[in-house]
Amino acid sequence: MMTYFYFAVHSLIDKNGKYLITRRSKKNDYMPLKWDIPGGLVEPGEQIDESLIREVTEETKLKIEIDRVIYIYTNLDQIPRKQTFQSIYLCNYISGNIQLNPDEHDKFEWVEKDDLKNFDSIAFLKDFIDSDIFSKIVSKKIPSKRREIDECTKTENASLSAFGKPTKRVNGGWID
Repeated sequence: MMTYFYFAVHSLIDKNGKYLITRRSKKNDYMPLKWDIPGGLVEPGEQIDESLIREVTEETKLKIEIDRVIYIYTNLDQIPRKQTFQSIYLCNYISGNIQLNPDEHDKFEWVEKDDLKNFDSIAFLKDFIDSDIFSKIVSKKIPSKRREIDECTKTENASLSAFGKPTKRVNGGWID
């Protein structure tokens, strides 16, 4: 049997220290009534950032700015039929009023970090919220890539790890 691979993008949208969560509608065929963050599958031929912006626009009508990837989750629940990689990007709210599609989501809330644990969340979001990474990211202990990009580009062949930390290319890979 062939395993199909899917890649999904999701946005943890920060608006003045509160984060947007949406509840999946009871009409939704996947995980109804679970709390989620805006996002969905990357379509064939689509760039990741384009997909994230498209999904946020389709689901909420908000305009966002993508900061950086902060978490990757691998869903193995449907192996060997399919495997899904869920990525979460920290995003900043730019503008707009939330308009939900009632077939997909029926509620939304802007919540503080500590309140996120009180919601019945979809698996990848729960895993992220329970992780050490979550507390570091939302407490701003991990700097934004925008603040470190100048320092990082001073190093030859440099990039940023998912945690905003400068890395260096060595033997075809990246190291901290």
